[in-house]
Order: sequence, then structure tokens, then C-alpha cells
Amino acid sequence: MSAEIQNDSGVQTQKIRAVMQKKTGIGVSSRIYWESTVSPEKITYDDAYQAQADAGYHPLGYDFFDFHCQEVEGGYKATWNCSASCD
Repeated sequence: MSAEIQNDSGVQTQKIRAVMQKKTGIGVSSRIYWESTVSPEKITYDDAYQAQADAGYHPLGYDFFDFHCQEVEGGYKATWNCSASCD
């Protein structure tokens, strides 16, 4: 289980924090676009999956797709999407 720190800009797992960038659409076609904080270690699919769950949008209900990790200044940053509607 990851240690969590709650603050006004997101929830942090041990490695990254998931930050909601924007919500689009309505109903089942709505999407949430996520971005992680910069990590000195490469961010895995599992890291982002857990960070989204820790933010209150568990992938079992909100899905999890379009995961990408890229090298940026200071380390790595991940982006991904989920549905904004739990079905």
C-alpha cells in the first residue's frame, strides 16, 4: 500500500501525484485528462494506475487508457486519460 499525502492539488503516492488537467464532454463520452508530477524514476503504467485510484477515480470504474511516459527536465512525467463517468 502506498503512503498518501492529501493536499489541495492532488493525491500523492510514493512515486507520483496524479493531477487532473481537464474534463471534457458529458455522460459516457466524457473524459478526464491526467498528468503526473515529475519523478526521478521512470513512471510505470502501474504507478499511474495507482495514482488515479488514490485520486478517487479507480480504474475499475472509470477505466484507464492512453498512458504515456516521457523524459522531461528533472526526470519523467506521465499522461493518461480515463472516463469522467463511472459505469
